[in-house]
Amino acid sequence: MRSRCQIEHPSLCPLPIQEWLLKAAFSEGPSAVDALAAWKRAAGFSQYSDIDFASSRLLPAVYRNFRRQGLADAWLPQLSALHRYHWLRNVATQRSLLEAIHELSHIGCESIVVGGFALLAGKYFDDLGDRPFLESELLISVKDAATVERTLRSIGWRDAAAVPAPVAGWRSEWWRGPNGQSLRVHYRWLPKSFPVAGIDRLRKYSKVVEFNGVPLRIPDATDLLLHACIAHRRPARDQSHRFLWAASTLRVLQRNGDRLDWDRLRYESSTLCTLFPLRESLTYLASVFNAPVPQSWLEAAQDANVRSLEKRPFYRCTRQWSRLIQSSSLAALAWPWRDYAAAEQTAEREPSARGLIQYWNWHLHCELVRAWSSHRQPETQPPRAAESMPHAA
Repeated sequence: MRSRCQIEHPSLCPLPIQEWLLKAAFSEGPSAVDALAAWKRAAGFSQYSDIDFASSRLLPAVYRNFRRQGLADAWLPQLSALHRYHWLRNVATQRSLLEAIHELSHIGCESIVVGGFALLAGKYFDDLGDRPFLESELLISVKDAATVERTLRSIGWRDAAAVPAPVAGWRSEWWRGPNGQSLRVHYRWLPKSFPVAGIDRLRKYSKVVEFNGVPLRIPDATDLLLHACIAHRRPARDQSHRFLWAASTLRVLQRNGDRLDWDRLRYESSTLCTLFPLRESLTYLASVFNAPVPQSWLEAAQDANVRSLEKRPFYRCTRQWSRLIQSSSLAALAWPWRDYAAAEQTAEREPSARGLIQYWNWHLHCELVRAWSSHRQPETQPPRAAESMPHAA
């Protein structure tokens, strides 16, 4: 098995200092206590108010791990307050999500919950305070796009995009609830750089679970594992993508590892061009955290051929670097058409010259609005935990 240094593309793996925090959240016995102490020393944190915002997103899981095992630490009172803070925020977000799902199911619109609340509904996390689920995510069919839009508006939601797409289904839609909660409506399961996989792809293996009295349809353990290794790695300003995906994946492996269909995972990862990130993720977790990944699966994945298409999304560190990489290949000259064709495939339509012009007019409009907003409101660093998180009395 390859070690950390042998992983082909480690830039999206947790930093060594973040590994200590992950071990504090998922290790057993004295190992968790030692890991938390090592993380404090390595980060130079002498008190709770020094922690950064990204780390505060994993500390509630550290608190639950310590409480579950009866472990002691001087920070537990403060971590208890942080856990309570995220619990209250997630309760409000959950209430809005369940209301939206109830209204959609009432009119016969099928949806699948993905992301953080799918992990929570599947009991991969113990309670609403374990992880800050800052947004809700739903996967729907393109044919229901107009119905979903009318339904959400009727219960007080509004489109949060600065430049709404002229045709529903071209991109994921951000919605803002009456009390500020966020909802992301997806028309495709995997991010845009991967092949289109819609709700029909997930329905076959999905299951319905009761979540606070409301039936929710969520992906099965195999699809949750694949999704955690791919979609949860979206870049973030605080670089939390380096370890939040690892926390989600570790929970799936620890809680439902015996339900994973490894043969289907290998087949579908090849079909969906996700073998490279999946292989790198599971190799890293198995080598650093002793995650329960079959050695035979890892060996077969190492021997499999990986296409360059699978690696490209994970070398796009910045927008400028992405364009530089694309411009270095003659085949990349067709990227405007490929991007538009993928959008039309998501929306289940045939590409056309008129649609291409309409799509790129909208795309350029979005870029201009983004550039103007960035010019008027310079990007700032995320608030420190001491400014944004509660403290125990």
